[in-house]
Amino acid sequence: MRIKNIYIRDFGIFNNQQLNNLNEGIIFIGGHNRSGKSSFLEIIRHLGFALPKDGSIPPAKENYYIQADLENKNNYYSLSLSGYANANITSVDGEEVAPAELYNHLDKFTYQQLFTISLDELQQISNISTNSKKQKKLYSMLLGAGLSEIIRVPEIAENYYKKAGNIGGKRGDPSVADFKPFYNKIKSAENEKENALLQLDQFIESKNKLKEKEEINIKLKEQLKNLKKEEFLLDILKNNYKKYTEIEELEFKISEQEDLKLNRNNFSVEDYKKALELKERYFKSEKEIFSVEKEISQISSFKDDFINTLLDEKNNINKYINKKDILIERINNNIEAKEELKKKRMLLENETAKLNSKWDRPLKKIESIDIDDLKQSEIARNIEDYKDTKEELKNIKEEKYDLKQEIKVYQQKIENMEDYNPDLIIKKTYLYALFSVITGITASFFNINTGIYISGAFLFITYIFYSSRYSFHQKKSSEKEEIIDKLDSFKLKLEKIKNKEDKKEKEFKTLSNILENYRRKLDIDDIESVTLISDYYRTVQDKKSRLEILKSDEEKLNKKENKINIDLHSILDSIRIISNSTADNTLNLLELGPGEGNLLNEYQEIFIELDKTADYLEITEKYIELKREFEELKKEINNLLSSIDFKMKSNIYDNLKLYIKEAEKLQKYIDIEAKYNSKKNQLRHTLTSSDKIRTYLLDYYKKHFKLKTAGAEENLIFESFADLYSRYSSLESAEKEHQKVLSDLEIKFEDLEEIDNQINRLNNTMEQLASSEDIKNAHQKINEARINLKNLAERYAVNKSVYFILSKLRERIINRAEDELLTPAAELLSKITDDEYQAIETSDDLEAAEFKTILADGSSLDSVTHLSRGTMEQLFLAVRLSRIREIKPPLPVVLDDSLVNFDHSHLYNTVEVISEFAKTHQIFILSCHPHFLRFLKDASDNVQYWKLDKGKFSRENADNLIKYLDKIPN
Repeated sequence: MRIKNIYIRDFGIFNNQQLNNLNEGIIFIGGHNRSGKSSFLEIIRHLGFALPKDGSIPPAKENYYIQADLENKNNYYSLSLSGYANANITSVDGEEVAPAELYNHLDKFTYQQLFTISLDELQQISNISTNSKKQKKLYSMLLGAGLSEIIRVPEIAENYYKKAGNIGGKRGDPSVADFKPFYNKIKSAENEKENALLQLDQFIESKNKLKEKEEINIKLKEQLKNLKKEEFLLDILKNNYKKYTEIEELEFKISEQEDLKLNRNNFSVEDYKKALELKERYFKSEKEIFSVEKEISQISSFKDDFINTLLDEKNNINKYINKKDILIERINNNIEAKEELKKKRMLLENETAKLNSKWDRPLKKIESIDIDDLKQSEIARNIEDYKDTKEELKNIKEEKYDLKQEIKVYQQKIENMEDYNPDLIIKKTYLYALFSVITGITASFFNINTGIYISGAFLFITYIFYSSRYSFHQKKSSEKEEIIDKLDSFKLKLEKIKNKEDKKEKEFKTLSNILENYRRKLDIDDIESVTLISDYYRTVQDKKSRLEILKSDEEKLNKKENKINIDLHSILDSIRIISNSTADNTLNLLELGPGEGNLLNEYQEIFIELDKTADYLEITEKYIELKREFEELKKEINNLLSSIDFKMKSNIYDNLKLYIKEAEKLQKYIDIEAKYNSKKNQLRHTLTSSDKIRTYLLDYYKKHFKLKTAGAEENLIFESFADLYSRYSSLESAEKEHQKVLSDLEIKFEDLEEIDNQINRLNNTMEQLASSEDIKNAHQKINEARINLKNLAERYAVNKSVYFILSKLRERIINRAEDELLTPAAELLSKITDDEYQAIETSDDLEAAEFKTILADGSSLDSVTHLSRGTMEQLFLAVRLSRIREIKPPLPVVLDDSLVNFDHSHLYNTVEVISEFAKTHQIFILSCHPHFLRFLKDASDNVQYWKLDKGKFSRENADNLIKYLDKIPN
């Protein structure tokens, strides 16, 4: 199994952290102290189990939640841990899977100690020799065979051997050790029993009396047996006496029956029932025919003509009846549609009238307007151009006005500005400078220093004058020039705007003429907003389109109405034909000629007449069907009477009644006969339903019938019962005899009970003689001694068996642990230590939970306490990896700084071992040591690197992660 992805939403330092696409081999997670490595170890440790509530794991911010994607044998699973609940694992199909199935059914302690162990826990293994209960459990887990639980086997086996010797010695002789007292007690009790049996005279006398009483007992039992048989037979007779009496009465009735006219062989119940049915149908049919003929005579006095006419028009009538609902729906739809179109026309006319009040006939006007030569897009474009041109013209005028105002402003500014000349300032500056020099030179004739100062002062004043005045004049001169330039620019722009205004005026006039032409074509009054022209056009177009649709709908509706009228006239023609053969007064519409008039408004009256005509046709068809069925019925009666060879008279109905009368007589005879047979069979079943009844009645037959008749056993039993019945004149006499037999039985039972009591007394006397108090006591002693001896023997056998089993078990377990686990572990330890250690064995003293190590020179160390800390950790790592490799299928392994105490050579060897191990197992390595990472990088290419910084995971390459671990954290 391997972990593909892990999502940690809330666990200690971790919050919403993900490790995705985890490597199948080695996953190196590097981080400084307190970065979260130990917390991650706890996550892997408890992933397949529930989180503990003992406070041993970091607290959650709100509620623990971890999710992982697992892969096992190409099957994929989703695991989630929420709070302290058990791990929930589901497959990709949504089926729940028990965590034990993925974790090889390992218990939590074994998985955590083997597959997830930190440096601190690895160092604690050195305490394994302290023999504490927990350390012994760990020792057993490391060995994988429960060896630490059987280290006391030799002691336990010896205890069982000693217990067996105390009970029965070395060979289990009953005359030695704990067996001896009970063996001697049995011998003594047997001697006492032999002495007590010497007095037998009274015993023999009692035995002879017992024999006499037992013979009397046998005779009484035989008498009781015969009386019980007699009582039982009388009870059977009494319970079935009435049944047999009924059988005799039915037999007498059968014999009294007169000769029957019907031949029984030709008679059947089915024919009789059918005759009754035919009689009922014949009567009913005649009645129905009479009723229908009466109804037809009320409609028409010319029955035959009326029926023939209806039959001739049958197809038309049925066709119209079938179409009736459709026609009514079409008529109603036509009426509704007509009304709807009328409303639409009125609505359209009102809307059109509102469009232009000058129109007297709005719809005619709309129809006359030809808008085909007008295009909506062209109108809209021209209107838009008109609006744009008008707006542009307005903007041009406003811009022209603004420019004129600007020009006036700038002209006023130029008029108000003074003339500034920078060249004049330069000339004055040169003049002032010359004056300063001359003044200084003059003063120098009196005092050179004074001259220099005066010259410098005047030059400074000249500089200040130049700096302040020249820049000011230059600025003002530039401003005036800029204003003049802008004024010229505005004037040029004004000229361009005037040209543009003239052009737009011409465009606006052209567009105004086009819009005026639209008004004339659409017959529109002069309106203020040109946008209404487009709306008006769309409105006229819409009204015109709606009018065309309306006219099309009206035309279609008229066509439908004509078709309906044709159907109504056809219906009316059929009604006329039928009406001529009746005394009925039909509609006034009958006066219309064929195809004349619009019948839609009168359709309800037409369909009333059609329904009446359909009723006539229904009566006629019913009459014809009844006549046909009546003829068929007569044929059925003839066929029935002919099939049974019944002599018939001229009238078929009389023949049927006569047959039914004779059949009733025959049926009555058959019913009596059936009842007779049924009761006789019931009695036969009663007499043969029990083996006891059958046996007693057969014995009765053998006893009372001297002349034996051959026949079935059931007949013999029935004959025996009939004979028994004939011996009693009534049920009362049979009951009286039954009571008498019961009384005799009671007396015999009392006699037998007395004899049984006498026999019991004699048996008791013999028993007392045969087992006197001495014999009884001897028996009790023997039984007690035998029971105790048996219990001791069982205990002896159990102790000897356990001793043998434990001796063999100890030998096998030690051999298995050393061969299957410690030999592969020694190979790993040899690789790690450069062949310094060659073998690992269990201690000679199995009472001590210890490992024994064999060095390359053949010397041995009997305890792990003699090893250095690093070597001890290497030993337990080797045993642990060997134990892990033994468990299939492989599970993820976690090493949390477990190799920190290994020197560099041993560390490199260990890294190579782990790299080889990663070919079959997914291994998480948690470390803060960069040198370990360097070894791992050189030893294996199958490594995935992750940086862990204050609970945050990120993928890194090996070099960057080494640099990160080399840095000392702040």
